[in-house]
Amino acid sequence: MPTELLLRITSLLAPSSIRNLMVSRTLRLICERHLYRCILLPEDPQRSRRLLETFVLRPDLALLVQYLDIDLSWIKKLGQSQPLYALSLAKNVHSLRLWCDWVDDHALSGLREVVFNMKLRRLEIPLLCDEPGPECSCMMPADGPGISEEILTVLRAQPLLEWLSLPSADLEHYTFNSLKRKLQKSDIPNVRFLEVEPDLATAFLPVTTCLESLSLTIGGWDEERFSQLEIASEPVKCSVRRLAIRTWPACDGQTWIWNNLAKVFGLFPSVEDLSVTVNSTLSMPSPPPANYYFSKIADSAVHLPSLRTLGFSYETNQLEGHDVLDVDETSLAELKITSPLLRSVVDPKQRLWTFVPDSQTPNGYRPHLEGLLRT
Repeated sequence: MPTELLLRITSLLAPSSIRNLMVSRTLRLICERHLYRCILLPEDPQRSRRLLETFVLRPDLALLVQYLDIDLSWIKKLGQSQPLYALSLAKNVHSLRLWCDWVDDHALSGLREVVFNMKLRRLEIPLLCDEPGPECSCMMPADGPGISEEILTVLRAQPLLEWLSLPSADLEHYTFNSLKRKLQKSDIPNVRFLEVEPDLATAFLPVTTCLESLSLTIGGWDEERFSQLEIASEPVKCSVRRLAIRTWPACDGQTWIWNNLAKVFGLFPSVEDLSVTVNSTLSMPSPPPANYYFSKIADSAVHLPSLRTLGFSYETNQLEGHDVLDVDETSLAELKITSPLLRSVVDPKQRLWTFVPDSQTPNGYRPHLEGLLRT
């Protein structure tokens, strides 16, 4: 059987099933290529340590890794020499996420050097904070640059970067301001996907000339912050085709967002693919049902005339009967009216809706349930 066909077969199997195929040298090599291509061990320090030990024993396996997501929170306590050597063996990694505060920690300069030597196209930094660690005796002055220089150093070391994710950066205003002054187009010349909070977006958007996809994690918001984003987003106003928004109703300022959602959509009128996630797990005892937020989206979608697909997720602890997750067909029909190019919607129950011709409706279409995407 051709190797390409075997690789295709293994790509369709669960890892536990793939291991059962490793009964010959040929099959083992093919299965290893698939098993080690993508390593996902977030917040799992024990398995991450074992993985690096495996790299030392089998450097050939390290060369197979292209996507690497591991927990290195333990690295300062247990010594860095061997783990850093092991990580350096993964020379073909082009997508990286490290679970430790590696960007600005002076004790992890060796780890930064290893990362700088990688040729990354995708980088996610889940832990990024101005707060000094317990080993740091110096306090940042209120008007200092924060960790902006460290962030810039990371970015400048990765000129091939296309995907940059800083989903929950806890930075002070002086770091934002410093980045706004210093960040240049040449620092991120190829970034096409950006995931940030709105305050940090004001530093990146003016210089991300290739941006196609934007993901905003929005806590509290108000008119002043919106105005800053409005100015910053002007250079990418027509280039962003995919927009993702994640909100927490419990946060201060969420009322402003949902009352002004049309203004937010209006910043990116060329969006074709929209994803909205509402997380109410930390909100009031009786959060509004999903359809309340979906109706807001439908009312505001008139500012997205090119919209073709919508994914709407609603995360809540109130799942009695799952009624809270329902999106009614009336709201779907209203969305199709405001977005005539809309082809499909995925609702909070992971149901796929399309639209079929119907001469009895105002816009000539009615919602049609295709079925569940997954259980």
